[in-house]
Amino acid sequence: MPRTIQTDGTLSPTTQAILDDCPRFRILVIGKSGVGKSSLINNAFGINKASSADLMRGEANIHEGLESPVNKRFILHDSLGFEPGEKDNYKTVKEFIQGRQTGELKDKLHAVWFCVKIPGAGERLLEVAAEDFFQTKKQTMGAIPLIVVYTKLDTFVHELTMQSASSWGPLDDESLTKNAISKAQSTVGEQHQEISRLAEEALPYAVVSTREIYKYTLQNLIELTHHEVGIRDTPEAQITSMVTLMAQRVVPHLKIQGCINVGRQRYWKALRASPDFKGHRIWDCLSVIHTDIVAVWNFNDPACHLLENKFKELVIKMIQEMEMPSARTPNRILALGGGSLVAAVSGFMAALTNPAAPIVLPVIVGVVAAVWLYDVYQNVKNVQQIFMGFIVDLTHIMETLFILTARDHNKLTRRAIKFAFSAYHESGVMTQAHADIQAYRDSVGRDSALEMIESLIKPERSGDSNVKNYYAEISKMDIRKMNLESQEEDWESFPH
Repeated sequence: MPRTIQTDGTLSPTTQAILDDCPRFRILVIGKSGVGKSSLINNAFGINKASSADLMRGEANIHEGLESPVNKRFILHDSLGFEPGEKDNYKTVKEFIQGRQTGELKDKLHAVWFCVKIPGAGERLLEVAAEDFFQTKKQTMGAIPLIVVYTKLDTFVHELTMQSASSWGPLDDESLTKNAISKAQSTVGEQHQEISRLAEEALPYAVVSTREIYKYTLQNLIELTHHEVGIRDTPEAQITSMVTLMAQRVVPHLKIQGCINVGRQRYWKALRASPDFKGHRIWDCLSVIHTDIVAVWNFNDPACHLLENKFKELVIKMIQEMEMPSARTPNRILALGGGSLVAAVSGFMAALTNPAAPIVLPVIVGVVAAVWLYDVYQNVKNVQQIFMGFIVDLTHIMETLFILTARDHNKLTRRAIKFAFSAYHESGVMTQAHADIQAYRDSVGRDSALEMIESLIKPERSGDSNVKNYYAEISKMDIRKMNLESQEEDWESFPH
């Protein structure tokens, strides 16, 4: 394939229309100093610590929308909590919220997190001004989702463990922690009833800690926020819901669902019958799908490596393996025979022992691209399989990359992308996905192609333990030891 191949530019990404209406998820975070707001934002939206400190520096000014160069899909408004006897900030917060309920969607406030540290023994849950805020919630908030976020679960669990260890009897550390977490959840639930009573409605809430072992609590908060933002069946709510899942950098299955939602709006329908691809080259059609999927995953990719033609070519050549059985390597053992991913990808992992050595891509990427890339799109079976393979493979690569970079979300490098590509290529997950797509038989009157795609990329995947094992192994890898964040390199590193 010529290195200079370009799209004709006439196919517009579906995500572009969404982002034109609402380019950023706008959130207000309320909470006293020390409650853990910076850490919460850092982890929820993938802002590294230096950027987070700069984002929330100095005295909070609720009217200043704070943006981050490492995640351009959210905008933060920061407010101090309500201190005893303090009235000015309380009034400012209410006026700000009420003023952001009208106007263009991009300027509206999309959600509010009210952060409260889980109170210890003898500590008060809310100040008087905060109680007043919840009592007037209906008048103040309108339709804007309000979520109460109870922070520092880890600190509270530690306190409970120290206080109750003797009364719980002889238990190991893991059991003590489980008991303490259960009691903490129960305690917060009882305390939250008071806030719901003040608001005269059952307010959604989440109990969180940003420590790694409590990562699931942050996932719960993101899932709850996404649900609350999109709960109304209106066009604006659906757009905001999509931008919310783009902005978050915690829950991969929301990204996958976002890809499905975007695809079903327009271009994935072409797998059944759609006028959108009529008269366009397959390269152009795959490119616009590629752009939409990359936009949903929203990596910190200022150099736009994921949109480079060379990366698209890699994914397309991966699809060619469905037509080239002889190109498959025998060491794809993870899905079919169990075992370790490290063993399955030992060929390219060896190169990582030398931080200066580039990642060597699989042999398949050196083959000549198929001539069908230049063909005009036709809705026939083999073209359907090409599109199905492209969507499934690209989504798996994106999920692999998302999990690899989940700890720090530093600037994306080609090296990191190549590692994700190679890990998926050398796993049995790709082999099985390709086999399923090859065996696909269209069903008249059904969106069977779309159903097949969803079954291969959704997290539950019909309970497929092989896929879960693959991502479990990926999550154990520390990319800092693999030099994936600091070292840049070319795409073209082939075996000798």
